[in-house]
Amino acid sequence: MKINRALPRLKRLHLVRGRLITLPFLLLGGVGLITRHRAGRFRIERVTLAFPQLPAAWQGMTITQLSDLHIGPGFTVKRHLPPVIDACRELASDLVVITGDFVDRHASYLPAALPLLRQLEAPLGTFACLGNHDVFNTRWEMIRLLRSWLGSNLLINQNVTLARGGSTLSLSGIDFSTHPNRLRRHIAALAQALRPPADFRIVLAHDPRLFPQLCELGADLVLSGHTHGGQLSLTAPPRPVIGPLMHTFPFLRGTYHAGSSALYVNRGLGQTMPLRLNNPTEITQITLVGAGLVM
Repeated sequence: MKINRALPRLKRLHLVRGRLITLPFLLLGGVGLITRHRAGRFRIERVTLAFPQLPAAWQGMTITQLSDLHIGPGFTVKRHLPPVIDACRELASDLVVITGDFVDRHASYLPAALPLLRQLEAPLGTFACLGNHDVFNTRWEMIRLLRSWLGSNLLINQNVTLARGGSTLSLSGIDFSTHPNRLRRHIAALAQALRPPADFRIVLAHDPRLFPQLCELGADLVLSGHTHGGQLSLTAPPRPVIGPLMHTFPFLRGTYHAGSSALYVNRGLGQTMPLRLNNPTEITQITLVGAGLVM
């Protein structure tokens, strides 16, 4: 049998190439090592999104979005979570949403955080979807614990309808998966949940790569996380990311548009890898307005 000795060499070249791409970010990213361990060091991003289809009853609605807390060794309940809760309280938005990755890989980190997380309150409620770290190893325990706090406001291929001034707003969340067959089932289940009519639709989706498919389901606004803004970038927001993930994710941080629909990708509050460069952690307050009303 003839052995192709070029294949191992190609694999080594790809490995070296990947390490060379990452090296400048590691050399420039010393400040990122510090930001993970400093409590309260996050930005409040205030974002105004305009939609021509937004009903008058929902003009000026505010949403506080949290994402990717990664509660665990690097984002602790005692040091890091209290400033987040305080900031959300001061923002006093109409709605609070968490777009997944509550914990860093394991549900055992969540019970200690629940007393503080229960303080996240808003007139329209607090809602969430699951992220990849929430379903890695202890999916059912995570769901049990989150349901003990959020009840049916944990949206797993589910939809709730909010009403105001004779107008309806649909808020839904999709389950996380990267497995093609499982993801197709999640999208089909969400499509079924979205059958009731609504005047405006918001979808919580941990993975922003679902944006085009969710637009096909009628989403007006998709709120995501997952990417940590690309984690490492030679450019700071709002400029496009130049970094190792720039070709992996078409949507990395900030606002994207497709027709009259919009996506916002939150950079998150925590991370597994203890390094960020030009991607400061964030809490986002989004204000919804009609077309032409952005200042």
